[in-house]
Amino acid sequence: MLAQSRQSFILSVGAAVVGFLVITIGVILAFVGTAPATIATMAGGVIAEAVAALFFTQSNRARSVMAGQLEGFREADEVSRQATERRDLIEMVRSPEKRDDLLVETVLMLAGRVTSERPGRPGDSPTEPV
Repeated sequence: MLAQSRQSFILSVGAAVVGFLVITIGVILAFVGTAPATIATMAGGVIAEAVAALFFTQSNRARSVMAGQLEGFREADEVSRQATERRDLIEMVRSPEKRDDLLVETVLMLAGRVTSERPGRPGDSPTEPV
């Protein structure tokens, strides 16, 4: 998509340059030429400028979409990194029950359902060593 955006931008700059040149020729013809040739040339320049504006708009829209996708990829990468770190830490827990509770909490967090308090088993003490 980045290559398409770059191509669209280059094409729009090219169309804008061509449109500007055609309009410039139309202005010159207005001073030295006939009215029909001037009108036709100016119309062609205006059309080329309109096409350039369309390409600029599409290029900007594509760039915005890509920026949003890149941010989504960054967020997903961060969640993946945190999940890996969390899994590595959970593997260090000696108590199978506490390890299972932490795994459940991690799965719920990754599923987007973060609980307000950590799941525990009856009789768990917050000061009990893991």
